[in-house]
Amino acid sequence: MWLVHTKNPIIQVVAGVCAVVMVMVAGYRTVTGVWPPAEAADAMVGVSLLVMVVWVALGQLRKRSKVTADADSSSAPR
Repeated sequence: MWLVHTKNPIIQVVAGVCAVVMVMVAGYRTVTGVWPPAEAADAMVGVSLLVMVVWVALGQLRKRSKVTADADSSSAPR
C-alpha cells in the first residue's frame, strides 16, 4: 500500500480509513460549503473501512500467493 510503508495490516487499514475520510469530508465541504452531517460522516467511515479492509486483505492474499508460487517453482524437479 502506498500510503503506509508498514507490514502491519491493522495500521494500514487505520491509516487508509483516515486518509479516505479526510478526502471525502474535504470534498463534501468544498462542494456544498458546509460540514457533512453526522449520518453522512458515519457512512463515510463505514464505507472507507470496508474498502480498506478488502484492499489490505487482497494485498495479503497477493503476497501469499506469490510466495507460494515462488516456492512451488523452486521445488519443481528439473
